[in-house]
Amino acid sequence: MSKRRVSGSQQVAAAAAGISVSSPHRIDRGRIQPKAAKPRGRRRPDPLAEVWEPFLVPLLERHPALTPTTLLEHLQEQKPDQDWSLLKRTLQRRVQHWKALHGPAPEVMFPLAYQPGEIGFCDFTKVKRVEITLRGEPFPHLLFHYRLAWSGWAYGQVIHGGESFVALSEGLQNALAACGGVPKELRTDRLSAASRNRDGSYAIDITPATRASATTTAFRPAATTVVWPMRTASSRHPTAM
Repeated sequence: MSKRRVSGSQQVAAAAAGISVSSPHRIDRGRIQPKAAKPRGRRRPDPLAEVWEPFLVPLLERHPALTPTTLLEHLQEQKPDQDWSLLKRTLQRRVQHWKALHGPAPEVMFPLAYQPGEIGFCDFTKVKRVEITLRGEPFPHLLFHYRLAWSGWAYGQVIHGGESFVALSEGLQNALAACGGVPKELRTDRLSAASRNRDGSYAIDITPATRASATTTAFRPAATTVVWPMRTASSRHPTAM
């Protein structure tokens, strides 16, 4: 096929590949030779037939993390009369096939891919391992932290008085104003004092006064900004801001 893309002729490509002219026509029509559909059987006796079931499989069942190199060294110690190093590749294929069928399930990882302006995160955090004082007295405070998922742009603000809805609203409003826009989705955790309503739900109720004050800032709020708790799957109450 690579020769045909260069030359553009089936006859020239077949001659360059060393095959007959009828073979490219058969490949174009999707016809496969009868022999190609039959699985190839073993052409020589299994060199691991005497040691695979009685010696190696029990070891793999007890310790599935064993590597073919370790099993090869074990065979060399148990049966030194034979050079097992010649069967290293065969043993690697056999162990790989066994682990695929009987080994532990592999870990599944889902990579996170964000788009610009898609998701923003906000939370309260406490500075640790650093002592901050004012006039020699400890200064108790929190930090409101806002971060965009795609660019990594971050905003921080000192918060007095602990977690509260007022602190959340003020920190978020200042962060969005400094950012110059609102993401499509905003994620935060279950802030017991900042986002829990009187009925116990976690939907953040935006009052008309708060919405009106947001429109007077330098940024233009999006029509719908959804707030989802980060550490729970039971909450299904998005909040439109």
